[in-house]
Amino acid sequence: MGFTELLMEDTRLDPESLEFVQLIRESGLRLKNMVDNLLDTNRLESGRFEVSRRRVDLSPMLRDVAAAFGGVARLSEISFEVELRPLPPLLVDPDRIGQVVGNLLSNAFKFTPRKGRVALSARVQGEWVRLEVEDSGPGISPEQMDRLFQRYSRTHSAVERGVGGTGLGLYISKAIVEAHAGRIGVISEPGQGARFYLELPLEGADGG
Repeated sequence: MGFTELLMEDTRLDPESLEFVQLIRESGLRLKNMVDNLLDTNRLESGRFEVSRRRVDLSPMLRDVAAAFGGVARLSEISFEVELRPLPPLLVDPDRIGQVVGNLLSNAFKFTPRKGRVALSARVQGEWVRLEVEDSGPGISPEQMDRLFQRYSRTHSAVERGVGGTGLGLYISKAIVEAHAGRIGVISEPGQGARFYLELPLEGADGG
């Protein structure tokens, strides 16, 4: 990904070329996320899955992950809204949390139709930092939600629409969030889109 970032800084590129470079970068980031999910499944099954925490401000990471989907949003004519309120530093593995957010955004864009809407938000809510990814896709039925975070689980909408994927993104995301003593879930009804959320505990966020 470093080479494409250097190209994006090249002031000699015309707007169209810059757009192509950005799309290459975004595709590479999404492919990396897919490979990470496959590797992490193996680590989970062999008991070698771990997170490496440090105290960080999540906002820069969230902006970077959101930026990786900007080209997809433009090409699909999807309205992509990002609202990141001020967050306290958290003791987390930022790469892992970025992986979760990337998984959720990837799913949102896969299922949202052209001219639809995807939103990413972050805020403090009570004793938690809450991140949400909302889309205007087909929604999820109650029976599908029961197995949504299981390994290799794919919704009927994914199969019917021929949407690609490994069925591992949400499974790995759940493992990552739970390794942070957090919570992950979804609020959805058929035909009403979906709102995925993850919550990370504020306990110890101030370093005390």
